[in-house]
Amino acid sequence: MSLKHTRLLILGFSISLCILLLAVLTLPRLLEQIITGRFNNATSVKVERVRINTISPGFVEAGLELSNNGQPLAILPRIRLQFSITKLLKKEMDVLLIDGGTIHWQVPESQQGTRNNTDKLLIGTQLETPILPALIKRIDFRNLNLTLHQNSARDSLQINGELLFEGEQLGKQGYRLNKTTATVTSHGALNGHFDLHLQPDSNTLLLTIKGNLTDTGRRSNLAILNRIPPWQGNLTVHGTAEFDPTRLRPVHVQGLITANDFSLKHRDISFSNTESQQPIKLSLTGTEQRIAYQLHNLQARHSMLALNMDIQGTASMTTESITITGNSNLISTTLEQSPIFLPNSLPLTASHQIIIKQGQPLQGSIQLKNTGSQPLILSRKNQQLQADSITINISTHHQDTNSGLQFDLRTQNLLFSQAPQTIEVPNLHIQTRLQSNPKQAILFTRIHIPLLHWPQAALTLQEINASLPLHWPSAVQTDTSGTPPGSLDIKDILHNDQQVALLRASLRQESSSLLYEGELISPLLPDCALNFTGHGDQKSISSNWHIPECSLDSATLTPLIPLPTDLGLLGRLSLNGTLELIPALSASLTANLSQGQFSRSNQLLEDINLSIHLPKLPDLRSAPAQPLSVSRMTLGEIQFSQGEITWQLEDATTLFIERSLFNWCGGHLESGSFRLNLKNPLVDTTLYADRLTISTLLSQLGIPGTTGEGTLNGRLPVHFSSDGLRLDNGFLFSTPGDGGILNFSNQQLLRNSLPGNDQGASLDYVFDAVKHFAYDWTRLTFQSQGEDLRLTLSLNGKPARPLPYTYRRRQLVKDDQGPGLSHPVRLDVNFHLPLNQMLRQGQSINTLMETMRQ
Repeated sequence: MSLKHTRLLILGFSISLCILLLAVLTLPRLLEQIITGRFNNATSVKVERVRINTISPGFVEAGLELSNNGQPLAILPRIRLQFSITKLLKKEMDVLLIDGGTIHWQVPESQQGTRNNTDKLLIGTQLETPILPALIKRIDFRNLNLTLHQNSARDSLQINGELLFEGEQLGKQGYRLNKTTATVTSHGALNGHFDLHLQPDSNTLLLTIKGNLTDTGRRSNLAILNRIPPWQGNLTVHGTAEFDPTRLRPVHVQGLITANDFSLKHRDISFSNTESQQPIKLSLTGTEQRIAYQLHNLQARHSMLALNMDIQGTASMTTESITITGNSNLISTTLEQSPIFLPNSLPLTASHQIIIKQGQPLQGSIQLKNTGSQPLILSRKNQQLQADSITINISTHHQDTNSGLQFDLRTQNLLFSQAPQTIEVPNLHIQTRLQSNPKQAILFTRIHIPLLHWPQAALTLQEINASLPLHWPSAVQTDTSGTPPGSLDIKDILHNDQQVALLRASLRQESSSLLYEGELISPLLPDCALNFTGHGDQKSISSNWHIPECSLDSATLTPLIPLPTDLGLLGRLSLNGTLELIPALSASLTANLSQGQFSRSNQLLEDINLSIHLPKLPDLRSAPAQPLSVSRMTLGEIQFSQGEITWQLEDATTLFIERSLFNWCGGHLESGSFRLNLKNPLVDTTLYADRLTISTLLSQLGIPGTTGEGTLNGRLPVHFSSDGLRLDNGFLFSTPGDGGILNFSNQQLLRNSLPGNDQGASLDYVFDAVKHFAYDWTRLTFQSQGEDLRLTLSLNGKPARPLPYTYRRRQLVKDDQGPGLSHPVRLDVNFHLPLNQMLRQGQSINTLMETMRQ
């Protein structure tokens, strides 16, 4: 080789080396310019910056910054693409590593319209098999931050993982994916790990997912994630889905979500595992047309109630609707702090159906029924509600622009108790229809109770029907002319199986309260209609009622109270009362009887005026100091006037007489306090007499023919029982130093009452003396002997004027010529009187006591 050629060779090699070195030095910048220019011209996403740090035969390392509409989209400081020259010639690369960096994702406020449009475009649309121009076998993510933006709020999560791709080269066309595998771990807004496998073949596209998701209850800053209430626990997901590869339609889906140590709270309701701590399991299996689902071991908990749920059913899909049906097994329990609680757990079964049609309101129905042998029991303080069975049906209804719900409740053997009272309802049917429009909701309720029994009051109500429209919100005043008024009707009210009344009432809503008014009419007392008014709201249900003054008699009362046929009763009656059902069952009653008259045989009570106030019904205890007055009381020959009694009803069988005062024989007769048992009348008390006129007293006690003046005072111990009336060791005496004149004209009665047969002049003197007798003192003693009363009359005095008698030979003889004698006389006479026969007390009072007890 000549020197000239050698120099040319060296020069050419030097030039080539310079060009190569220049190319190596300028290639990264040239590639940056090419990538920036072509990318910015091809899409709305702009490359803000690209920096190629290293180029070698085995890898390229660069940094990249992207923006979208002027906002940062991605800041990736280190991207490394590994390849081999031979594979690169086949358009195949080994690994794409994204190490660190941040991707910003703007979350739209609402994606409803976009999602619907996307669904219409994708579902059922013919899809082309994607052909990739090149194949990257693996993409690795290391500490990649994904920042989510929604308005001014932001949240982030860190992603680590890899994507594996397997593909088939189709000549110059590129690559068709045969299999995709993804392994992703995230921390931050979402914490979890997932493995996904996507493998297409000629018939189906198989997607497999397996992973877990954990959460510590942290609230996200984004509204889209805040829609999911805070939860804690560990969720495990495992499922497969087969798709039609030519259309985005599922051929078969199978999945299982398992939750351990799970808790989620939304407002006042929380969801968690049941007490058994078995994992919550939600499984889905099915096809595009029908999916079966099962949910087990989930507990819903409220402040008052806990509900363990096992639900299973199916969801059927067509092009026009989705129908979800299923059944549930529920076990309900109440918590200790609940004011209303279940003493025992309550098993329930439920069935449901939900229909979703495009462009139409939601339709559905739910049926709930208790199961098992134990009755349903609800308790609240000293109240208890029990039912053998309960069935609830809830369904939707739609008409024109109105939509709403229908509620149907049926119970059997319903029992409400508040010791010692019970109310029995063998059957109860409640129908409710909720109708809503853009302005207001109206709740129509109908109640039907064929029979209601209150044993303690011997009351039975038959054919109870109620209807009630309620408007909500109650503050909205709208035209209710087309809304029928509410009503309450009770066809028959029976007492001791005897029809006593019927009830009619109207109901209306005022603000948040329910007002009602009506009347209770008795065929037995047609003039005594009971009028009532009341109101009810969420806190209370109460009413006031009254019966204006009306006439009554024994003929109309006999069906209500079993009175003797020979007993007469007349009077004017008025009643007032209150009734409260919530918050506790209570009532009060005030009764007034005026112009009353009671008669039987030779007994008569006239102008009776009586008042009684029972403040705490059904407790039959009246207020103290109840007044009773009688203008005249006749018991056989004995007559009282202006009687006043102060009394109290202590319970259903006991009367407490606080004080009684009667005018008798021109004076007063007063008693202290005592109790009277209506079941077993037994009285021991003392009557105190003040200034009783002697002549009148003797006449009423069956000793006629006595006149004169003078009064007696004393006490009469009285014992009354079912055997009759007894007076033991009773006495009346005149006031010392205050004598008087008595005239005994019934000489024969006196003679028959004296012991022995002495009919001499001395006895004649005594009888003549008592015809007009000036006594210094007198005394009456009372002692019962069997059915009779022994009355002993003791007198001490002298004739009011001298008698035609004288002493001859120490013998008392009559002498009409002399000055006469006025010798002192001491007289003791015993009278035996049939007191109980005179008073006719025993049978009459026993009958009256029995009547009052009933």
